Order: sequence, then structure tokens, then C-alpha cells
Amino acid sequence: MRSNCRSLALILMTSLALAACSPRALQRERAWIAVPTVGEGVNTVSVSTRRPGDTLVRTVGRLTIVVQPAPRGISGVLMTRDWTPPFLSSDTLVLEPKTLLPIREALHFNGAVRTYRYAGRRVTGSLAVPDSAPRSFDATYDEPVFAFNEVEPLVRSLDYRVGVRIVVPLFSEVDHAVEHDTLSVVARDAEHGTWIVEFADPVITTLYTVDAATRMLREAVTTQRQSGLAVLYHYESRGPA
Repeated sequence: MRSNCRSLALILMTSLALAACSPRALQRERAWIAVPTVGEGVNTVSVSTRRPGDTLVRTVGRLTIVVQPAPRGISGVLMTRDWTPPFLSSDTLVLEPKTLLPIREALHFNGAVRTYRYAGRRVTGSLAVPDSAPRSFDATYDEPVFAFNEVEPLVRSLDYRVGVRIVVPLFSEVDHAVEHDTLSVVARDAEHGTWIVEFADPVITTLYTVDAATRMLREAVTTQRQSGLAVLYHYESRGPA
């Protein structure tokens, strides 16, 4: 299992017991990031599930996303993601606002605490679990990486033109793998003033509905490829985008 945009879609699925990209191109000043968009404010996200072939939607939890300036002495923007029980997950991520590259992160998940420091291609960190000595982590990848838990800012920062498709190196906070997953602008809904962006990896696909005027997320639907289980996210923004 990997971390979020899988977002906590995979966390939800597991907890519920339901079950070629060129590095040089990516490093070309991140040209595909048209408008770096993190914003400040609070977003409360209601989360529900729907089984394949079923019209019943079941509410399973809420996610609160808070974006604010990083504390004094730390450069960047601070983004926190906190789930309500029964899900035990809280993520704190500091991003560089112009490039959206991660700087540091702390993920609390199911009793384990993972901390990471990002420096382009290199990621260092530690894993602490109850009743065990902390384990350190140090790896260097082929290119600078993004964090899985920042997929939403990446979606909001794309060049919105139908047909745009980019491949992003995403670092998994859970298993330390780097995957090259796709973000694609698949449609423009002029009637409702939105863009539709698809995230795709080997396990899930997610369709994001993005407000064309503000670049704020309205909703997202994550579908597990194997089971067809859908996880629905409804974003209720409070504060500036």
C-alpha cells in the first residue's frame, strides 16, 4: 500500500477490508506546473464509498486539510491532513510554494510515525513504531520527487488544456517506492465552469473536478481498478484558496 492520492483511498479500502517519463523533461523547470497553487485556508472533505453496481453511498469519515505559512524559522507552506476516527492518520507536509517540491514531512499512521526530509533526489528519514527502536532511511532517486500526499496541489497547478498529460515521480511515504503516475486534463465542462483531471496509477484512478475560475477542488472520485470500489470526496472550502 502506498500513501495518498491513493490519498487515503487505499487506507480506506484496507481499513474497510475491501479490498515513460524522461527525468530530464521533468526537471525542465517543472514547465508543466502552470500556476503553482497551494493556497491558504481550511478544506473539510466529506468521504463516502460506493460499491460497484450499487447506488447506495455510505459515509465513512471526514478529512480536514489546512494550509498555512510554515512556522517561524521554516521556509515554505505547511499543509496538514487529518482524518476523523476510525481512521488513524495525520500528515504534516512542508512545500516550496513556487516549485511544489516537498521539504519535510511527518506522517502518523496506525501508531507508526514516519518523518522525512526531502532534498531534490535524496530523501532521508526515520520510522518509529511502538516498542521498537527507530529505523533510519536514506535513499537517492533518479530525479527530484514529489510526495504522494501533495497530489491535490499538483492537480490544481496544471496547465488546463484538454489533452495535457504529464508523468510525475511520486514518493510513497509508506513503502519508499517512487512511481511515475499520470495526471491528465481530460475534459472541460463549460456549463458548470469546471475542468476534469484524471490521476492514474497501477492501483487506482481518480477523477478530480476543479473550479475553472479559482482552481479549487470541488469533488473527486477514486476507483480501485481491481474491485471497482469507489471513494467519493466532497470538498467544502473555508477561507481563501
